[in-house]
Amino acid sequence: MHCRTCGNELVDTAVVCTKCGCAPKTGDKFCNSCGSETNPEQVVCVKCGVALKGAIRQSSGGGGDISASDPPKDPTMMCVLSVLLVGLGQILMGQTAKGITMLVGTSLLCIVTCGYGLLLVPFIWIISGLDAYKIATKLQNGHTVNTWEFF
Repeated sequence: MHCRTCGNELVDTAVVCTKCGCAPKTGDKFCNSCGSETNPEQVVCVKCGVALKGAIRQSSGGGGDISASDPPKDPTMMCVLSVLLVGLGQILMGQTAKGITMLVGTSLLCIVTCGYGLLLVPFIWIISGLDAYKIATKLQNGHTVNTWEFF
């Protein structure tokens, strides 16, 4: 990871740049992935292709791609929300169709199996929470994800 203000290379968990003292993802002069110079109007880095600003754009592969929001969603919070209500974290990150499908699918599983599907709900909570955490982490690190991407 690189500081978006000064371009200094940082560890991925850095909260503050040790060179300029700014939050690593608050500037707009450098790419946070490769460190190359950018301008404030750029949406993606022309050197490495990482998203620089929050945006949802359509791709030719069906669905859309989601870039990190500004500020990015907290992975732990998205995990907790997806455990409390299956698919909620995904919905809040922009994977709306995926989140609704997870929620409706879990509900239908319980209804169709006359309640026996409830035995699977703890596993579904774990999968939903883990997926939300991994996707939020990718977005927080500046990567673009597809609206239907898992983990």
